[in-house]
Amino acid sequence: MRVRGLTLALLLSTASAASAQKAGNFELSGFGRYTRFADTLAIQEGASGGGSLGFYPIRNLAIEAEAAYTRTHSNLSGVGITSIPVRARLTYHVPLGGYASALRIGAGYVHNMYVYPGGTGFEDPGVTGVLGFRWGLSPSFGFRVDGTADYVKSPEGNRADEYINWGAQVGLSIRVGAPSGGIRDKDKDRIPDPVDSCPKTAVGKIVDPYGCSTDQKDADRDAVNDELDRCPDTGSGEPVDVAGCAASQKDDDKDGVLNSVDQCPNTPVGESANGSGCAPSQRDEDQDGVTDASDQCPHTPVGDAVNARGCFMERDSDGDNVPDNRDRCPNTRPGATADANGCTIIIADERDTDGDGVPDRRDRCPDTPKTASADANGCSIVIADERDTDGDGVPDRRDRCPDTPKTASADANGCTIVIADERDTDGDGVPDRRDRCPDTPKTAAADANGCTIAVVDDRDSDGDGVPNTRDICPDTPKTETADAKGCTILFHKGARSVILRGVTFETGKAMLTPAAREILRDVASQLVENPQYKVQISGHTDNTGTRVKNLRLSLARARTVETFLVANGVPYTQITARGFGPDVPIAPNTNAAGRAQNRRVELNRTN
Repeated sequence: MRVRGLTLALLLSTASAASAQKAGNFELSGFGRYTRFADTLAIQEGASGGGSLGFYPIRNLAIEAEAAYTRTHSNLSGVGITSIPVRARLTYHVPLGGYASALRIGAGYVHNMYVYPGGTGFEDPGVTGVLGFRWGLSPSFGFRVDGTADYVKSPEGNRADEYINWGAQVGLSIRVGAPSGGIRDKDKDRIPDPVDSCPKTAVGKIVDPYGCSTDQKDADRDAVNDELDRCPDTGSGEPVDVAGCAASQKDDDKDGVLNSVDQCPNTPVGESANGSGCAPSQRDEDQDGVTDASDQCPHTPVGDAVNARGCFMERDSDGDNVPDNRDRCPNTRPGATADANGCTIIIADERDTDGDGVPDRRDRCPDTPKTASADANGCSIVIADERDTDGDGVPDRRDRCPDTPKTASADANGCTIVIADERDTDGDGVPDRRDRCPDTPKTAAADANGCTIAVVDDRDSDGDGVPNTRDICPDTPKTETADAKGCTILFHKGARSVILRGVTFETGKAMLTPAAREILRDVASQLVENPQYKVQISGHTDNTGTRVKNLRLSLARARTVETFLVANGVPYTQITARGFGPDVPIAPNTNAAGRAQNRRVELNRTN
């Protein structure tokens, strides 16, 4: 076997040498290209075109010059950008077959030019690498597929950290040079007959280095040829079915994960599964107790309480579905039904044991005969005794003063009416006998109890028409229209962007302050009432600290606002979150006031 392999290698080398790129050859190529720019550049990836010219000073080693042209734009500002990378490199062609088919490996210098409209821009020098394949179609023509990487260590003006641009390109090439002769190959599979283990391969079949196609091989020796074998790596000795698959290689629920490692063996047909064989309806990635298929907030932090939609829910210690910050009865017993204030709803007991029309809970005479009429207290109505011994007009049965003189006037209780003392010492219009505040100043208005009427504080510091006592957004700009709670009306008169003033976080964190939660509840109610608004939550920071850290912080804060709005009823399909870090300031970062303005959260309409 070793002798045969050595013979094969020598003959392949001879064949490759005969069809390799000869010294003195030129190769011209044109290609289409797709470039993915580094994130630090914030440039939109896209397609382009280009070309290259190569010269072979020695066999299989080329000196190549290459350039491409891409029209794209900035992801931050939308301004157009033209990218022109120019490369010079050495490329070695490892021969793989006839017509100069080869594996291409090379490295060299790249000069990246980025041009804005008007001719301004910047340039970054760096190093470039290429890994590709050339498939010879004829003595002159070939098909090329290349992958490139351009590395820039020191961008111009320290504009960003080091970066790498990746690219993939596909094209055709033509070489100039006399073709060389080949070696005898009867079945035209490009494997020389002396080393062709399968000399009668059918025309058009793809073969391995030994000249054999898949229908002529059985790599795993399971008696099913490789062309029909759906499981080409069957273990030695394992029984297989007609498709060449052993029990350990099957996938009964057709989710693309073998039975031997499938953690969810009954995945529903049609659902996509992850590497463990589990579909969204079977997974709970954020471990909040709500499956991914139903989870409207799939990134809930571990340990946070959630509602049935999988979204953040405010703390509710007694489990009565009323958050603690609004619960007036924080110790409602488990199982009891609570009202909007978190207090137990008491169901009245309307039983009436004696059938007198008065419920037992109010019946002072629970044994009233069924034939007797009852009063409002459930007691039998007794025929009144209307005798009036002292003749004061009040029957003896109700007369608390039974000896009232016949000449005196009596009140409803049968007692002599005494003339009231109407003196009013402090002159507030309430007699002293009823005055609970006997020293009210003479200039002050008094209520029915003789006490000073407090003047309502109607001050409105920000001039938005909502008194300070009810204003939850006390700093609304005078140019913006406010709602009943004193907060800016979202997207009023066609506005596309709104700064959420007062939405603040703990320093260096993505945790909302209590005041910010109140404001966001108002924002949530406005978005729920206006489902036609599709908005992006944009997080911004000042330039304190590194850009990378600020980008992460701004995104985390935007996602916190997103999670809070969803928890307060806003559909997750109505909002998205994005962080811009310090890249979009609205004020100079040179002083504390400017930095404070730049630390903000905005809502931007996207439709």
